[in-house]
Amino acid sequence: MRWPLALALLAFTAGSAADQPLTRVEDPRFGAVLYHYFSGEHFQALSELMVLEQRSDLEAHLDRASNMLGGLSLAYGMEQTAAGIFGQEAAQSRSLRARNTAWFYLGRQAYRRADRARARDYFSRIEGELDADLLPEYQALNLLLMVHDQRLAEASAGSAAVSADSPWAPYVQFNLGVAYLRAGDTAAGLAALAQLDALPLVAADHLALRDRARTAAGYALMEQGAHEQALAQFRGVRQHSAMVHRALLGYGWAFAEQGEFARAIGAWQVLTAYPVAHRDVQEALLAIPYAHEELGQSGAALKALESADARYQQALDQLAQLRAAIDSGQPLVAQGLLASASPQLPSLKRFLEDPLASSEPDRPAPSALPLLRAGESLSLLGVASDDRYLAGLQALEDLQALRERLADWRGRIALYQAMLVARAERRVAHFDGIRAEDFPAQLAAIKTRRDALASLLADAEAGRETMAMVDDVLAAHWARAERAQGNLQRLQAAGHNVEEQADRLRLYRGLLRWRASDQLPAWRWALRRQLTSLDEALARADTGWLRVETAMDTVPDIAPYQQRLGGLLVRLEANEAAIDQRYAALDGALRGMLKTELAAQRQRLRQYQAQARLGVARLYDSLHSEAGL
Repeated sequence: MRWPLALALLAFTAGSAADQPLTRVEDPRFGAVLYHYFSGEHFQALSELMVLEQRSDLEAHLDRASNMLGGLSLAYGMEQTAAGIFGQEAAQSRSLRARNTAWFYLGRQAYRRADRARARDYFSRIEGELDADLLPEYQALNLLLMVHDQRLAEASAGSAAVSADSPWAPYVQFNLGVAYLRAGDTAAGLAALAQLDALPLVAADHLALRDRARTAAGYALMEQGAHEQALAQFRGVRQHSAMVHRALLGYGWAFAEQGEFARAIGAWQVLTAYPVAHRDVQEALLAIPYAHEELGQSGAALKALESADARYQQALDQLAQLRAAIDSGQPLVAQGLLASASPQLPSLKRFLEDPLASSEPDRPAPSALPLLRAGESLSLLGVASDDRYLAGLQALEDLQALRERLADWRGRIALYQAMLVARAERRVAHFDGIRAEDFPAQLAAIKTRRDALASLLADAEAGRETMAMVDDVLAAHWARAERAQGNLQRLQAAGHNVEEQADRLRLYRGLLRWRASDQLPAWRWALRRQLTSLDEALARADTGWLRVETAMDTVPDIAPYQQRLGGLLVRLEANEAAIDQRYAALDGALRGMLKTELAAQRQRLRQYQAQARLGVARLYDSLHSEAGL
């Protein structure tokens, strides 16, 4: 789990919900938020919540959404945002339990960032008692704040109320003991550190803390001249402990202070088997020839000094390689230079300044970053256990995740833009096709034909029947009679006698009219039905065309969407530029921390190497003098 406050978030939301009856999800959009949240997609849940908040779409689930938004903001380190949300809830007289839980986690977050003033402020807002599962940690944090404020007597009195079974009791006693030692009260410091031996320690973190307490007590006893007691403390440090190097160094000096140089050499030789990147190993490499000289073993001392010189040079070469890698300009993450130290090699400074944060199992190194090789891990141990380094490391990983998220959205925006362009092209082609059909002209032609039929029906209704109203057979006979009538008129004009033919034609025409009068009623009825259907079809066509015209005129304009996408792209590019700038600045800062640490180690190694070489020269000079050369 990449974010350290997941359990805190779960506890907070559970605490808030416990004071309210169970309800169903009224808004499906908040249901989507819950789906992402309980699926472990916390960043997506936070994004959805912020969108709903921006659109004011959280009314149906305001309380639950507010709790979740505050908890997620706190989990992602947005302390000010979370404090604003929780402060607003407190002002609105929400659940006392929820408010206290919120202030506790805000205070714990501030303490982890070494912002003790803000931590005190948040803790001061807690009214009444906390939940039983949060109370021990709350009491421990308050005692640690007293220690940092040098209110040691008050903290010592308060530590008596911490149960021996509390997982925070070892941290309180250790910090209290170290604070007393720093203040010069060795007796009180040793007494507080001795309390760790009386506690039932089982957890690996607690056992590691006891090793540190015994090491610190051993050196304090050495300063008082209690070397046998110091040896007992050093012997109590476990062999696989991260403090074994420091303990072995002190173990050897405790023997040396009593004149038992042979036993001191034995302890230091065990220590020098560890990588020379350890500061204690570096010191032991010079302590061994010192002890040999004290025993009068000049040859062994010379050999040990030459070996120490070679070991120092080897370490300097490794540091030079690391410095070259840092200066290469390639991303630090790609080189594996930004991984935190191995959990088997924690720093004493880490426990002195922030023991709670360094001991928690939910604060691992970011999983996306590779670990260093053993020698390099030891070389960078000092900086890798620094709070600023760890915070910067996490921020660098978060910035990289944001980079990837924005790159994904850049692709989505490009896809949406392409979709809008394709939609606009399809719309233009579709509208052009509709206009090319010229439906209004077609409707006008149909209406003209309808009007002609209506006029014909009106003539029939008025008694002005025509042969256009009969069937095709009768109409053909009538056309033939009309042609015959024309022919007779031309013959008569030419001077021919056509009376007989004219009488016969009049009789034939009368017969046709009589037959036509039988068909007219049925024809008028059929024409009325046809006109009624045609009028209905024309009405529907007019309505349909009006709807088409309205749709074409009122279709949503694509341009505003394209403008919005363009604006989003501009914002995205601005965010990408800001992230790149912040990434570069943070990368440079972390690179500078690494360089500073390497420079300090290089200087220390050179000093040790110079002493070793001076010792070699001195011993050679002494040997030559003894040989009379």
